[in-house]
Amino acid sequence: MKAIMYLKSMKWRYYPVMIQAFLGYMLVKWPPQLIDYWIMFLLFLIFGPLIYGGLYSINDIIDLDNDKKHPKKRNRPLASGKISVRGLSIFALLLIFSGLLLAYNLNFNVFVIGLVFIVINLLYSTVFKKIPYVDILANGITHPLRFYVGMVAAGSTEYTILVIPVFLFAFSYATIRRKDEMLEKQQEARRVLKKYGIKRMNSLLIVSLIVLIIFAFFQIGIILAVSFLFLILDILMIIGYHHWGPVRKALNKIY
Repeated sequence: MKAIMYLKSMKWRYYPVMIQAFLGYMLVKWPPQLIDYWIMFLLFLIFGPLIYGGLYSINDIIDLDNDKKHPKKRNRPLASGKISVRGLSIFALLLIFSGLLLAYNLNFNVFVIGLVFIVINLLYSTVFKKIPYVDILANGITHPLRFYVGMVAAGSTEYTILVIPVFLFAFSYATIRRKDEMLEKQQEARRVLKKYGIKRMNSLLIVSLIVLIIFAFFQIGIILAVSFLFLILDILMIIGYHHWGPVRKALNKIY
């Protein structure tokens, strides 16, 4: 039973975001060969269950007191007392070390980006999440980094400019997440929410969407196609969250 609790602490529902790394990889290596599927699987393993599984576990340790007050997070394995801080700490460090070791053997640059991920997430958990709006930026920055590591693993960074639409989409998602938490009155569990305002959050969504439209307007070829994809996804997410219940419920489950 405890083994299942440790596995739940890895937050598997977040790992589909690794699609961003696969997109970056396949833009460089299209059509993919058999070896490419193996490398993409290793990327998923490194930046999914290993490094991020460990980081999510560490985040639960850091946020333990706040999670106990949260209507949803108090049911997490650590916050509910089903596993210990010591046990989860050891588990998290083993996951992260394994991820870095695998990344080093795959590609040194991937290993360096793995270290960057760790630094960003630890800074977020200890500092950035307490600063209004900076926490949204920090939440969004790891998404284009996933896209970038996919390109690096494929051996080229010719589409680096596409980190901009990826970030803008991720920024919108992070903003909606904070807005939803405000509407659900979660200010006691996440104190930084007390410094936010609904109108300003709506303004951020509009501004990020406008910037994404302007960016896409000046692109051509594959960069235009990918930018347009993220633009459509951004519009559907924003409109769906505000006007279509199923989308809002789906986003709420991802949180």
